[in-house]
Amino acid sequence: MDGWQQGGWGWFALALVNAGLAEQKNRSRLNWFLLSLLLGPFATAYIVMTAKPEASTAAGPTVIEPHMGLWVMAVLLLGGGVISGMFALATPWLWFVAVGCVALAATAGILAWKVAVRSAA
Repeated sequence: MDGWQQGGWGWFALALVNAGLAEQKNRSRLNWFLLSLLLGPFATAYIVMTAKPEASTAAGPTVIEPHMGLWVMAVLLLGGGVISGMFALATPWLWFVAVGCVALAATAGILAWKVAVRSAA
């Protein structure tokens, strides 16, 4: 195992720790896990140094329609398919990634459409 792989696993472990720390401070585990994959130790420092947010009684929970997340996922996967398709011109095996992203985007789009139709009825 070379240094890059060891560092990558350490970065991933740090992101998991950050997700746990964020949960203790009533923050989103998933958001902070993904942010920590990008920012690493800077995200850890921010989570540790900031105070726990105070509960607000003025605003209630925000209701998010379930199909909106599926639409976002479909758009992101479609973008990933387009980007990997552009890079596939130089590396042929990336066509598999591009086709997989487009197939998942189509699946998410169909599911979002079905959920939207069902919730409207």
